[in-house]
Amino acid sequence: EVVEVVNTGIRIIQNDTDKNSVRDEDHNLWDKGIPDLDIQDDNIPLPDEVAAEADAVVDMMSAEDEIQIISGVVTPIADTADGVAAGEPISYYHCGPNFGQLKDSGNIDKQEILLLHGAAFTKEDWRSSRILEKLCTAGGTTDALSITAVDLSVKANGVELLQTMRGLSREGVITGTPLVIVTPSASGKAIITAAQSDLQDLNTKAAYAQKLLESMLKGWVPVASGAVLKASEESLSLFIMNNIPILAVHGTRDRGGKIISQDLSEKAKARVVELEGGHPCYLDSPDEFVKHLISFVNGVYGVQSSL
Repeated sequence: EVVEVVNTGIRIIQNDTDKNSVRDEDHNLWDKGIPDLDIQDDNIPLPDEVAAEADAVVDMMSAEDEIQIISGVVTPIADTADGVAAGEPISYYHCGPNFGQLKDSGNIDKQEILLLHGAAFTKEDWRSSRILEKLCTAGGTTDALSITAVDLSVKANGVELLQTMRGLSREGVITGTPLVIVTPSASGKAIITAAQSDLQDLNTKAAYAQKLLESMLKGWVPVASGAVLKASEESLSLFIMNNIPILAVHGTRDRGGKIISQDLSEKAKARVVELEGGHPCYLDSPDEFVKHLISFVNGVYGVQSSL
């Protein structure tokens, strides 16, 4: 089995004799005093810190094998009321139950989390940071949690998010009922535009109101989502009106993020959590982020936390 340790340039080769064997490809760690030998003939002990990292990577792969993180591509589904055509297929990661099978059995009482991403990131960052793995294992062996990370564009609005959710529901990846959505940074636009659309329908007494927030959200976790600052107080009040709890997250070194959280606290009764880190604080403090997210999700679904 060959495992890449991406951030060191080292390739770990696991075999029956000794998994702490190394072939240096970039010669970037040989200043630690390791001789330049041919790995095909000799097993060379790794420095302790590199061996520890190799163990962590092997353990992560083993955990992912156990929790079965799957990857796929879904096609968004448009409705005649959307006013826009469906977008391009979107890739995703998912762990947890297959709701297509559960719907047949009538057992779909599960906790669901949908992870979006910021402008500088993709769904891959949820996996490489091990946040996806930690969330997937938070449900233990009971399949209590359904976690889905999607590569939805940060330019997507509320309707496009709903179309993506329809596609995921058709494939059995999610139930299609309201769930907890995490929106780091720019991806918060999808939620705010949904609120603005709902407000417009409410004010104009539209004959057919989609009620996007009510259709999509059981709970919202914005991580320094800048679109909040462009939202009116009236549109933010819809979260209270629809009984949608909010966990507003920001980093200790993110002044803008703190302002966003305060705004949500004052206008939408959000609970605020400050994590050590900068703008992508969930990546800077992944363990704390997972702990607070799972606690919030359990509260939203009325489940006692095991963390």
